[in-house]
Amino acid sequence: MRAPHARALRRGCAPLARPLTGTARGRRAVVVNFYAPWCPWCQRLQPTWEAVTQEVHTKYPEADGRIRFAKARAAQG
Repeated sequence: MRAPHARALRRGCAPLARPLTGTARGRRAVVVNFYAPWCPWCQRLQPTWEAVTQEVHTKYPEADGRIRFAKARAAQG
């Protein structure tokens, strides 16, 4: 699996670089975007996903432990 991108981390939406159980540990809710870069629906969702992630992570900081948004690449290529 690829390492998380710095730009995605700054936005608060980190691609999963470890198993989902590690990301979910200690949080009440984890919302995962399984995406494929070539998928038109995934491309359309991307700006909205990033905006919602930014808004939620601003309202509920990482230290709060309530919610985590993550992305997982669901396809090769």
